[in-house]
Amino acid sequence: MTKLYQLFQMSEIGNLYVLSGKNDLAIAMGDSCVNLARKLKSGELLVNAYKMLADAYGQLHKSDSARYYRGLYFSLNDSVYNIRKFYNARYKLNDYENRLHQSQVSHLNNRISFQVGVIVVVSLLLLLVSILTYIIYKKNKYLKHTQRLLIEKNRDLEAQDVRSGKLLEHYVECIQQSKSGEENTMKSVAPLLNEDDERQLLNKINNVLDDINVISNPDFSLQMLADAVGSNTSYVSRIINTTYQKNFKSLLNERRIREACHKLRDKERYHNYTIQAIYEEVGYKNAASFIRSFKKVYGMTPSVYQRIVSCQENKDQNLSDYCGQPISKSSSI
Repeated sequence: MTKLYQLFQMSEIGNLYVLSGKNDLAIAMGDSCVNLARKLKSGELLVNAYKMLADAYGQLHKSDSARYYRGLYFSLNDSVYNIRKFYNARYKLNDYENRLHQSQVSHLNNRISFQVGVIVVVSLLLLLVSILTYIIYKKNKYLKHTQRLLIEKNRDLEAQDVRSGKLLEHYVECIQQSKSGEENTMKSVAPLLNEDDERQLLNKINNVLDDINVISNPDFSLQMLADAVGSNTSYVSRIINTTYQKNFKSLLNERRIREACHKLRDKERYHNYTIQAIYEEVGYKNAASFIRSFKKVYGMTPSVYQRIVSCQENKDQNLSDYCGQPISKSSSI
């Protein structure tokens, strides 16, 4: 590499000698360049040395030498030019092949990258589906377990309800037996009254039950009635059951509802009264129990009864039938 650089410097110096007219020095430098170029096999520098010698001999008017080196110059220059063209063409071909190869490699890399991306996306989707499937599986398993527990719990509750029902039935049966035993005991303890005594006791009971001021007491009870007639609950209960075929509570409700019926008809005295005021007047603490008792006795609600009263009054008809005996008619509030 150093000798080739030295040859290049010598060629430049020889060309300067030619340009400055120092032809003898140029010829000497040209011969040296020819020898060294041949040793180094540098075609281009050898062509330059031949041209240097041809120009120097031409300036010295040595036609033969000048023609000789000029012929060598043209001959070798064409060869070097062809070689240069060959190498340029080869270089361009190599460059084209390299660019084509790089393009193919780039396309292949892009394709590989796309395929890798697709594989990654598909893998992620499969992983996501697997995770979702696992979550759904666990959730279904949990739901089935919970459902099984609920079914078992429901069975336990049903069993408890059955046991509770049996216990309740047993308790009610025991209560009924206890009440039956008490009634039998009371009947055996309390002697039977004669007809006159029973009639007198019944009159006293009716007198008390006809007194609205007494039965309108919300706390009025069988014991209070027995105290009012000077007897005991066993005699009073027996007389009511035998005479009216109903217990004390039913008879009391009937008397109270009958009184409420009269108040609902008496528009002159009670037209400003509300249903609440009326049921409180006859001894009921709330509307629910009043409406229930009214419907049980007359087969309709108080509001329906009021509408019937209004219609009958418009036709100038008496409603004593509605207050004298229960009406077998069902209605809702």
